[in-house]
Amino acid sequence: MTSRSGTPEPPGAPVSIPELGIAYRVENSVAAIAPGSSADDARLQPGDRLIAAELMIPDPKSDKKEDAEPLKVTLGEQYSWTMLDSLVQTLPVGAEVELTYERNGVEKSATLTS
Repeated sequence: MTSRSGTPEPPGAPVSIPELGIAYRVENSVAAIAPGSSADDARLQPGDRLIAAELMIPDPKSDKKEDAEPLKVTLGEQYSWTMLDSLVQTLPVGAEVELTYERNGVEKSATLTS
């Protein structure tokens, strides 16, 4: 991710809004689950710490699902939660995202649908 000034920001860096004079951190742990959501169906819980996500980036030149390119996003290494959020916002409705998360020291995974 780059700052509004165009300089790269390392993963985990605070998100800056210079126009307001603030910076804030985005945590990669689940704060709440919307009832009836795919996260609820997958039984994610508040406090689960998101580790990684795998999503399929659609090919803009094709409507075929098999033409999508897989992208593995590891949070805290090369990607921040805000970067993953931006990527998920571009996915078509019904796209699947495979989340890897940690609960009570145990790594788990779940498939969610956008």
